[in-house]
Amino acid sequence: MLFAYEPYDRGKHYQALSQLWVKRGWLVPPADCLPPTGFVARDTNRDEPGAALFIYLVPDCVGWIDWGIADPDLDQASRRYAMRVLFRLCEELAKQRRARFLYSTSQSQAFRSMLLDCGMMVAEERTTTFCKSLAGEAQEDDMAFIRDYEQALPENAAE
Repeated sequence: MLFAYEPYDRGKHYQALSQLWVKRGWLVPPADCLPPTGFVARDTNRDEPGAALFIYLVPDCVGWIDWGIADPDLDQASRRYAMRVLFRLCEELAKQRRARFLYSTSQSQAFRSMLLDCGMMVAEERTTTFCKSLAGEAQEDDMAFIRDYEQALPENAAE
């Protein structure tokens, strides 16, 4: 499998990446919630995104690695390889912006494994994440994409 790596471009990549999130059965993050900094591994055989990884950057401080996605139709070795290269690209960008460390969270065992393979260490085992909408009175659906997948499903909303 050959990949070409390129910086994320919302106009060029968002729709195709949205299809990957749907293909995985995950909720699609709104385009404006993804950071402008990230990278895409374009599958050169199909000329479409095969994987992507994003990084929120605070220069001179931290890079937060998030929103990793890989096409489930690709073989596992190709997905792993692409994600490792994408991680290295994010890491290099963070170094260029003088970030002092990288941070990430994940429930996905495959993503956790990739992070460990790339030199990340487990910092916290048991955490709870919190969020609050700053757009006024938020509907529960407004932030469903960021909640645990099972909690975000409409049939589980009452539980």
